[in-house]
Amino acid sequence: LISGDPDGLNYIAHFRYENPNAQTIYILEGPENRLTGPALYSGELPFMFLPGTGTFTIKFDGNTLKWELTSRDSTHKSSTTSEVNANSNRCDSGSGGSTAFILYPNPVGGVLFIDQDLPELVTLDVFNMYGISMLRTSLDGRSGPVTHQIDMSDYPLGLYFFRFTTRDGALEYRVIKE
Repeated sequence: LISGDPDGLNYIAHFRYENPNAQTIYILEGPENRLTGPALYSGELPFMFLPGTGTFTIKFDGNTLKWELTSRDSTHKSSTTSEVNANSNRCDSGSGGSTAFILYPNPVGGVLFIDQDLPELVTLDVFNMYGISMLRTSLDGRSGPVTHQIDMSDYPLGLYFFRFTTRDGALEYRVIKE
């Protein structure tokens, strides 16, 4: 539960997915990738599912909100649904989302700064919008909050996905290179 949202979206749903494939899977928002239910919400559904696990957050008003995802498992369709509401134990209390990492400036032209406020060694994977790996590195926050720098000046213009793999799972962020 968070408070003070002018639109009344005082809850945050943390959704998680797992892609066991070796390749990126694309499922555009629509009948096979959608949010349903009476809840008012704000946020974007992922459409690109990188190999491994990933997470995303949606702000909502506390009413029931379902994420429905249908993908293909060989020749069969496979569906999954996750549901949250104000009384759900999956509903996290906090300050409006994870502050373990703050990425700026976004959009970026040259150097991207990453403030890490998570006291552990994490793996950072950077993928372009086609799911091609651009960078894999470790970020060490064990000695306290730290700011890392990623030089993106030679990266082509476009959308990039930053996935931080931690002890508890993965966090994903989108960065635009201008």
